Amino acid sequence: MNRRPWAAIALSVVLPFALASCATGYHSATNPLLGISGGYWDTKGPGSLLKVGFAGNGFITPDKVGTYLLYRCAEVAQREGGTHFVMYANLPAAIADARTTERSVASLGGKPSTYAYILVVSADERDALSVDEVLTRLGPIVKPVGTKSADAASTGRGGKS
Repeated sequence: MNRRPWAAIALSVVLPFALASCATGYHSATNPLLGISGGYWDTKGPGSLLKVGFAGNGFITPDKVGTYLLYRCAEVAQREGGTHFVMYANLPAAIADARTTERSVASLGGKPSTYAYILVVSADERDALSVDEVLTRLGPIVKPVGTKSADAASTGRGGKS
């Protein structure tokens, strides 16, 4: 009797639970292996705005989710060719140009998640955040030295663009 098929079935059942039992790391929510535990995403629109989000599992703190969101916002602004960006808590805030630097994290079923709308702007804009400053300040927290990003082999886009 060949036991290899049973090993493959056991691995396919156990692996998702093992991955899901760890705190969400910094990776794309579209990652086929790790996306089940959450991750970052982004999408264009409306207009020049970009919606960026991060969702975690029950093992990550809301503060870390907020940190991951801010870091991803800076990455997305950089990807779009910007050096600075402004954040809006939601679409009505963007319409009213009510800018924020705070990240509000909600929790549903014990799983923290958050999103923000960002607008890539010039450095002299009111409340503009520097892409380089955010990436430099949060980089050691988000991507500690000696670890590899789960998306290292990806194109760097990672989100829903």
